[in-house]
Amino acid sequence: MPVIGLDLHVKDGYIKYAGLPEPINKVAIDLNALLDMNVDKNSKIDLSKLHFELAGNPFNASTTIRTPLTDANIAAKLNGKINISSLSSALPLADELSLSGIMTANIDFAGLMSQVEKEEYEKLKLDGTFILTDFALKAADFAQEVKISKMDLTFNPARVALNAFDASIGRSDIHLTGSLENFLSYVFKNQTIKGQLNLAANLIDCNE
Repeated sequence: MPVIGLDLHVKDGYIKYAGLPEPINKVAIDLNALLDMNVDKNSKIDLSKLHFELAGNPFNASTTIRTPLTDANIAAKLNGKINISSLSSALPLADELSLSGIMTANIDFAGLMSQVEKEEYEKLKLDGTFILTDFALKAADFAQEVKISKMDLTFNPARVALNAFDASIGRSDIHLTGSLENFLSYVFKNQTIKGQLNLAANLIDCNE
C-alpha cells in the first residue's frame, strides 16, 4: 500500500479576480501531511497555518489530524472577522446579489471521531462563538430583503446555544432563542439536528 506525503507552504499570497476591486491578500498556508496506508499511527495532517485578509480583516484557521484513516484525532481552531460586504468586491457572486454585514468567529475543537460516533460529548472539547451583525441580503430570487440585525451562537460539546436571532423579512419580524443538539453528529456524520426554539414576532405577513 502506498505512503503519500504533501508539504505545502504559501507566503504573501495574493488573489484578485479581474474586474473586481478588492483583493484577498496576505494569504499564508503551512501544510504538512503524511498518509501511511500501512501504519496509520504514522499518518498526520498538520495545517498549522491558514491566514488571509479581506478589506483589512484577518482570518485564521488551523487543524491537526492524527490517525485519519482509523480513528481521526482532530484539533482545530477558527478565529477571524469578515466584512461580508467586501465579499462582493473580492469574489464573483451571482448577478443581482447584494450582501452586507459583519461575521466574527472564534471556535476551538478537539476530540476523537469515535467519541462523536459514541456520543461521548463530555470527552470532547468544543467552545467558542459565532456572531453575525447587521446582515442584509438582496437577491433577484427573493421578493423581500432579508435582514439579520444579530445572530449570536455559543458552542459546547453537547449543544449550540442560540442566544439571539433577530431578523426581518419584508414587514415580518422574527426573534428566536433556544438550543440545538446533535450538532457534531450532523457535521461529521450527516445526522439530524435536534433543537428547541422559542419564536416571537410582532407581525408575520404571510402574503409577503
